[in-house]
Amino acid sequence: MEQLKREYYPDLEQAVQSILSSQDPPSSSLEKIFTDKTRVLKASIKQLFNEINLRLKVNTDIINDVDEDICKCGTYLEEIRAHCQRDYLLQMTLAFQPRRTQLDSLVLDLEKQKRSELVECWRDLMFLKKYLMSALSEYWTLSKRQELLASDLTENEE
Repeated sequence: MEQLKREYYPDLEQAVQSILSSQDPPSSSLEKIFTDKTRVLKASIKQLFNEINLRLKVNTDIINDVDEDICKCGTYLEEIRAHCQRDYLLQMTLAFQPRRTQLDSLVLDLEKQKRSELVECWRDLMFLKKYLMSALSEYWTLSKRQELLASDLTENEE
């Protein structure tokens, strides 16, 4: 649950938690009619919520790996700079130049990969959240129908 960005969707986590935690056994014949559909919707909501959290975790892992690779390249570049700043022969400085260029290029590629992953994660999350919101909407609609039918039945009995 902590994975879901609370600053963007502060009430979403609470709504999902309340839906998933409510497990009242059906007490009336009306509730028994809605039980299967409610169970399916709850399972869908739970699965979508888990998929969102999994995608956020995968994103974090990938970004951390890319950041680690960028740090390694930065360390190698600093070592090359340190060697080149000493009073070595010009030939040694020139010998390091292709490697330095290669590492600079690799850092740029890693930064590009990082941006691509962030965009892809955003795209995936929007897709998943769209279906989560749809499932939540269906669940709330079903709950309202159940409440309306229950109130109509109690009015008819009186």
